[in-house]
Amino acid sequence: MSIFFLSLIDMDKGQWASWVQAVGSVAAIFTAVAIAHRDSSLRQKAELNARNGALVRALAVTSDAVDRVKSAFEAANNFGSNPNLVSTVTSHLEQCMRYLTEALSVQGLDSDIYAELFLARKSVEDAALLLPGIGHIETSPSESELMKKLKHAHQKLAEMQRSPIH
Repeated sequence: MSIFFLSLIDMDKGQWASWVQAVGSVAAIFTAVAIAHRDSSLRQKAELNARNGALVRALAVTSDAVDRVKSAFEAANNFGSNPNLVSTVTSHLEQCMRYLTEALSVQGLDSDIYAELFLARKSVEDAALLLPGIGHIETSPSESELMKKLKHAHQKLAEMQRSPIH
């Protein structure tokens, strides 16, 4: 080891320049690796935060969808399907579909969240189409099935929020 240090003392300017360049190159490589690791960690954290935000929004709009569809079916079954009621209830369901459509385009949405939001939106759309027939034709099985699909989508989203990312 002492021979190494003695050899350093006996170097000319060209050798010193080579050693400084070598040490600088190694330091630059380590710095580049550290920066890449930090950037990767920050990107993963940002993606996780975006996904969590998307899940919160998805849960909010699917919860609203469950409430609106349930209220729509109850109103139609209790008060009949007069044109004013159907128009008002359909307007509420259309607003719900707009919220679900907006939620489909938020940042952080992965394919699992998208699939559940899409199914929820489809269920609300089907409920809006079913409303005019309530009281005129047998719709109970369809109502029940739509509510089941909608609640299932909401439950799947809640499970995603509780479980770690896969």
